[in-house]
Amino acid sequence: MSKPEYTGGGSLSDLRVLDLTRVWAGPLATRILGDFGAQIIRIVDPRSLMPRASGYDNKLSRNKLNMAVRLDKDAGRQILLELASISDVVIENF
Repeated sequence: MSKPEYTGGGSLSDLRVLDLTRVWAGPLATRILGDFGAQIIRIVDPRSLMPRASGYDNKLSRNKLNMAVRLDKDAGRQILLELASISDVVIENF
């Protein structure tokens, strides 16, 4: 996982969010939660074509822990279920 840029407290510092979002609105929503101190665990597909070093991705991914997980594999789905069980909120969009 990558280290989040902001490590200070915030009004949502007791909140853990599992981020399954893509494109714009979902990642922006979870970024805002992270800006207020929530711990955001972002799940990404390691095969994704979206460049992780882009300005677009960097802007939307601040304050997030990134975890590469293959959801098409049993082990990846098990990781997702375990993360969901320890999270307060699961956010997805389509």
